[in-house]
Amino acid sequence: MTELKTLKDFELDRFYGGTEEGYRVMVRLKAEAIKWIKEIRKDQYLTLNEALVCDTQFLDPERKKEQVIIGKKATEMWIKHFFNITEEELKGGEDNGEN
Repeated sequence: MTELKTLKDFELDRFYGGTEEGYRVMVRLKAEAIKWIKEIRKDQYLTLNEALVCDTQFLDPERKKEQVIIGKKATEMWIKHFFNITEEELKGGEDNGEN
């Protein structure tokens, strides 16, 4: 099985030459990922009509809400893994270095 890479596995210095601008891009990417996770968490337990933002015609009609929540949780887990985001970072300030 192929080992999947996360953002930290890429040789980012090679792409940005280890510059301050390259570092700022990485910080902004991670800050945006943190915002995505916070939005997912905010929506996670809303009512079915409020939580659905995708086409659900292929979901089991009896389990739509549960399936949407599972999908959102899986998305959150993927973002956290790829961007190497910790719970401490998610609990941090709203900026997370964005500016």
